[in-house]
Amino acid sequence: MSKEKILTAFLESTDFSEFISNISEIWGSPTVIVDCAFRIAASFAPVDYGQSEYTRAVLHGELSFEAGAALSHAAQAAEKEYFTFETGSLKCLAYTISDAGAVIGYMICIIKDGGEALLKNGELSFAAALVSKQFYFERRQIVKSTAEEILTELLDGEFSDEARFKLRAASTYLSSFSPERLAVIDISNYGGSTEADGFLRKTLENEFHASHPFIYKNKIVMFIHRDHDISRLAEIAKGENLKIAMSDVFGGIFAVKSAFDFALETLDYLTLCGKNGFCEDSEKYAVIITLKKLAGKKELIKGDILSLAEYDKENSGALCETLYTYLCCHHSLMETCNRLFTHRNTVLYRINKIKEDFNINTEDPKKHFSYLISLAIILAENKKDKFFI
Repeated sequence: MSKEKILTAFLESTDFSEFISNISEIWGSPTVIVDCAFRIAASFAPVDYGQSEYTRAVLHGELSFEAGAALSHAAQAAEKEYFTFETGSLKCLAYTISDAGAVIGYMICIIKDGGEALLKNGELSFAAALVSKQFYFERRQIVKSTAEEILTELLDGEFSDEARFKLRAASTYLSSFSPERLAVIDISNYGGSTEADGFLRKTLENEFHASHPFIYKNKIVMFIHRDHDISRLAEIAKGENLKIAMSDVFGGIFAVKSAFDFALETLDYLTLCGKNGFCEDSEKYAVIITLKKLAGKKELIKGDILSLAEYDKENSGALCETLYTYLCCHHSLMETCNRLFTHRNTVLYRINKIKEDFNINTEDPKKHFSYLISLAIILAENKKDKFFI
């Protein structure tokens, strides 16, 4: 390792994250840069580095409470700009990053020994000086934008592409943030005051590490990681009479807007259904919500199915739901009876009526898909939601 290699890495790197990955490879130690709130601004480790504590911190975008406490305690007791601390099974060498005498963060190297190789010839301090310069520069570019403000802009659809978002998110915890899902919380049944909402946000933040709850359009939005206990969130929803919709798993923070939009649609749907005190997965309601959007689009419904629906409407019949279930059950009469909780003779009578009176060929596989789509839209229009949940 040499100062020349570090300087070359600095000069040839196109951004802060690339610089950190380059110097990490030079000295062969996984490296993490955090700000004073222990949020990760950049990090790098070899692809095969499977240490769970490191991986969890990077996915959460910040150090764990335990690691943050250990770092803080060691920093306060340190007599030099560098110091060591341990968290879990990790031994770390940290260097204080400062500007004009003010601490702005820490450079953390995960080590196997005492870190003597990194300290010799002043190479660590030289790298820290370059890191400090670049870190301070990037933070100045976004000094007027907090992570919450950037997320609000993202949800408002103000970023035309992911590259622009990443540029704005650089040097905030969002740059390395990798949540799995998000939760949208309707707090209309909660305290109804700024103090109450603030208390709820603090409670969620303490219970769910790196969830970063914030208010957006009178809802609380919080991030969910793989190691979070969703059953605990369901308990809070029931105990506090909250309405919570969980998004599906998304691939990257830039996908938050679409995840939020559908979670909000789920929340609105369940509210219209009269539900209270719940924590539900949006995925469970994806089909019925999509079908509700297609309601009224007669051009998507086949003519013979429209006739079938008209008969049901005039006679309080159940031919549409019978045919839909029969097709879903691959023409199994027994399975159709079980699904509909209806006697075999009744189901058989309905199927024969559909074939004979409406000239619908239930055996033609080419027509099955169009029949199923048509029937699904009609059942959704008629509030037969149970078929799709």
